[in-house]
Amino acid sequence: MKAGFRDQRVAIQSVTPSRDASGAVTSRSWSTLATVWAGVDPISGGEHLVAGQVQAKTRYKVTIEYYSALTTAHRLQLADGTNLDINSIENKRMRNVFQEIIATESS
Repeated sequence: MKAGFRDQRVAIQSVTPSRDASGAVTSRSWSTLATVWAGVDPISGGEHLVAGQVQAKTRYKVTIEYYSALTTAHRLQLADGTNLDINSIENKRMRNVFQEIIATESS
């Protein structure tokens, strides 16, 4: 993949839970680990019925340079503020050069 195809800045974020005195999770906050250049392509859209309301969700293919610490526990945040939940990560050709991520818009 040539550099021109990675034309958007994407934040890789991790979650930190906040806990009360008993240890129960009370909230979650996201912090940015890294901001990388990415190619972002919508690959499908769909509507789902949630609590009696129709919600549209889009799936994306996001291509970045290899980031060894990336897992499906992270999320991506696009420059426009859209948050993407990571569904899968593929190490392209197993060469640790590029990763292809399939992600879905967060609710």
